[in-house]
Amino acid sequence: KDRVMLPDPSWIWLNDWTVDLNGIYGKDVDCDGWEYEADFETFHREQRFYRRGDACRRRRWTRTRMIRPPSLEDPQRPLLLIWKYSRRDDGNVVIKVTSPVTIWNRTNLSLTIHVSSPSWENSVCLGNMEANQRLPIPIRYAAATYFKVITGSSSSRPLLIVPTGPNASTVLRTMIGKNIHVLVHVTSVMGLVTITIDPVVKVVNLLPCDLFVELGQVVFGKKQKENDDRLAIGSNDGTVVECQEQLNIPVGKEKAGVRINPCWKPHLSLSLPGYGQWSAWHRIVNRQVSSCSWHAENVDGDDEDFTTYVKLERPGGDGLTVIVSVEAGHCPTIRVYAQYWILDKTGFGCRFCDSFSDILGRQADSATSRRSWLPQNDTASVTTIKDGHEWSIGKDGMTLFFSKKEKIALCVETDEPTTTAAPKDPVSIWISPVDISNVLPKTVLSVDERNGYRRFDLAIGVTVCPSIFSRTKLITLYPRFTICNWLDTDILVAQDGLQQQQESSYILISSRSSVPFQWARQSLPPKVRLGHFTPDQDEEEIVWTNGCIPLDKIGITSLRSPLEATCGQEDQQQPMVIQTEVRLATKEQSSAVVVVIWSATTENASHPLYKLRNNTSRTILCRQPLHDDVANAKPRSSDDPFLLSGCGPTDNDPNKSIDCGAANLMIKTILGLDQSEKEFVWILRRGESALFGFDDPEKNHILEWTIVTNNFSTFDNNTKSAVAEVDAMGSFSTLPLQNGTEIRCQIGAEHSTKVIEFYEKKVWGTKRKQIQELLLSSSSLSNNITSTLDQEDISIRVRLDLPAISLSVIQNDVSGREILLWNFDHFVFHFAQNSEGYHEVELTCMSLQVDNFVQNCLHPVFLFCPISSGKEPLIHMSVVRSPSSSGSLAFRYVAIRILDLDIQLDRRTAETIASFLQPFATDTDSTTSSGHQTPQEWIAQLTKRMSNISFTANSTRIYIEEL
Repeated sequence: KDRVMLPDPSWIWLNDWTVDLNGIYGKDVDCDGWEYEADFETFHREQRFYRRGDACRRRRWTRTRMIRPPSLEDPQRPLLLIWKYSRRDDGNVVIKVTSPVTIWNRTNLSLTIHVSSPSWENSVCLGNMEANQRLPIPIRYAAATYFKVITGSSSSRPLLIVPTGPNASTVLRTMIGKNIHVLVHVTSVMGLVTITIDPVVKVVNLLPCDLFVELGQVVFGKKQKENDDRLAIGSNDGTVVECQEQLNIPVGKEKAGVRINPCWKPHLSLSLPGYGQWSAWHRIVNRQVSSCSWHAENVDGDDEDFTTYVKLERPGGDGLTVIVSVEAGHCPTIRVYAQYWILDKTGFGCRFCDSFSDILGRQADSATSRRSWLPQNDTASVTTIKDGHEWSIGKDGMTLFFSKKEKIALCVETDEPTTTAAPKDPVSIWISPVDISNVLPKTVLSVDERNGYRRFDLAIGVTVCPSIFSRTKLITLYPRFTICNWLDTDILVAQDGLQQQQESSYILISSRSSVPFQWARQSLPPKVRLGHFTPDQDEEEIVWTNGCIPLDKIGITSLRSPLEATCGQEDQQQPMVIQTEVRLATKEQSSAVVVVIWSATTENASHPLYKLRNNTSRTILCRQPLHDDVANAKPRSSDDPFLLSGCGPTDNDPNKSIDCGAANLMIKTILGLDQSEKEFVWILRRGESALFGFDDPEKNHILEWTIVTNNFSTFDNNTKSAVAEVDAMGSFSTLPLQNGTEIRCQIGAEHSTKVIEFYEKKVWGTKRKQIQELLLSSSSLSNNITSTLDQEDISIRVRLDLPAISLSVIQNDVSGREILLWNFDHFVFHFAQNSEGYHEVELTCMSLQVDNFVQNCLHPVFLFCPISSGKEPLIHMSVVRSPSSSGSLAFRYVAIRILDLDIQLDRRTAETIASFLQPFATDTDSTTSSGHQTPQEWIAQLTKRMSNISFTANSTRIYIEEL
């Protein structure tokens, strides 16, 4: 180096010899400029990073020279500027002249910038720069060769800012005073120079609570402070680390560290809200894992990040482990995050771990034990926790979790998490560890009570947190069932079989609210009954429904409430009809299954499920047979499918409950199988309509009906009755009269409501004889109905027959390449409408093949249909829609058949298809009504306690007679 000379006296040296740090970090050089090889003879012009087995390294030293620049006052000196030319819409030309040099302050300090040159008499102050501010150097001073950074009374040494070429990059390290360290990046792209002032380290908080960070460095010749007993993990005994800077980082924010020297083994220590103690010191390893630098014992990593685990201890509470990831680089980025967030919406106090300390699986491993609730004897740190930062200590259902095994086991520790101390034994037993390494949809978990009969049905879901928190998985615990009461009155819900218990085995659900539901007796079936009582009633006077609602079956049904019938209301008053729907919860709802209960008789209710309508001139009696001997026998009678004998009433009042099957009930009473079910009789007078609900939805959905005559006004042995299957769309039943007419009960649909309509029909001549014959033979009835429907006259017929269809999918980028080619063979579409309003649609496709034109794909054919020997079509769909003037979707016949398909998919094809479909997708999780959510807004929304979500009932239904 000492023998390098200047060409002539017109040249000057701008700086001393420095290490060349140019190159891609981690690929060409390390952060000190070293490049590596196995032997000195193998070095060449291309640089390479360290590999295992390398024994030699080298680095370059550089020194910059230039021709002596002219004086600042020289009128003939050249000016460096950027000339931007543009033309506006009105034709005027706009010329914008700017400086080619810009300074960008990316630290959290307020800096003052001075520039100078060897030919200038004094340096020039350009002004102050706040954090994250850009400052263009004026054109007059754009030829400066040095710049100096000043903050307060501290100043840096002059730094060379002259680029070595039109496209070059230089990294400089400097100190401002004695304690502030920054990095200066001088980047030139096509002559445009950007001077970036970076901190030596950046820390990002990816936790859902505030983060406190202390940055320190190793000091020599000093003793550890008396009040600081923190150890340095991975360092030799006796290593003293002294704190140089403390950072308080809000959620999702980034702060810069400028007061540690990267050459003096920097360390960091963490603390979280509720943890009065700091963690041990952990060294910041600014190297890649494959290098020969220092490694801690508890580290993992890949080619990009170097991770270590930081443990936090809290006296009297559970410990916590967070992950610290160091993104290697000249200015390393440290990200602090948790492996899992747990959001417990069960309402219980749960405890979590990933393994057990005993063989029987009863004692949780203390190293990974966490709670979603804060016991009463652990409230010393609650006063230091502000609202929204309960995640760190585990409170109000929010906690953090860490597991190297990527498994979680849980138990219900207490069912009163707000007023309970930490129990010696949990309320429930522990479940086996569940794998949470991947995304998991809502999955049901059942936990039995330890010393009782209860069973806690929970659901667990695992998702990846959005945006910058994607390193973390969110574990959400829900109650399996949530019951929503949309009635105008409070209701009681009890497990079937426990409604008559004197103990508090039922729950009260207020009007317009929802509560989670758990089973009080694990041995009983998963069914519930609804009840009602007033404050002046005793528990024995609670009125319960006859039927049950099975919560393990998805569906909607209509249930009659016994309130009005039991209270003895007048005949003209309709009983309350309650509709219940059991459905899977959506992603936003806080349960796995939602049970919605609402009244079909209110004005604001959605379309009811069943409706009775009497368009005859007579009074109709209807009921649902409850007992098995009646309900099962009537629809299966081969001698008389419609005219079935009924049951005797208790008295002559048709509005009172009717006992059915007296003989069989006597036998059941002797055997101890007596049932207290009472059948309710619906009375429809001339022109009346009423909403209908089953007494017991689990029984056969059969409606027994009869006509009130002068001689018979109730169901008895002398009354002829008929039955109709309520769920059989389009079916009907009849009762003949003596005057040549018949009463027909027809099942139809109007506005998503099944209408059970009674009307009169005249019977003349041979048609009357046919009806009488049909009353004696059920088989001839079905054949006649089929033949009648087949004789419909077609009024419109459209047929589209295409021998082949080809559909090409073009990639949505600049290349415009074809990625998929769909080929449909013999495509036929048929549409017809008859005079009665039936619509028929038929669609067939003989074969389908999708050719794959994605570059470097493994399979040239993406989808293929093997041609069958019988020449059967690949896709065959037939739909017959029944006529309906009310807008209901009622289908008489639906049939779909698809043959086998061969699909061959590789990773490259899947990524290409996903890229093609990406513009059509919408991100509903990261947007709000006002725009995109910030990470802080998303955390604030997630931190809110579980509230009652508005549940609405389904009002649109599709009816299919035959599928």
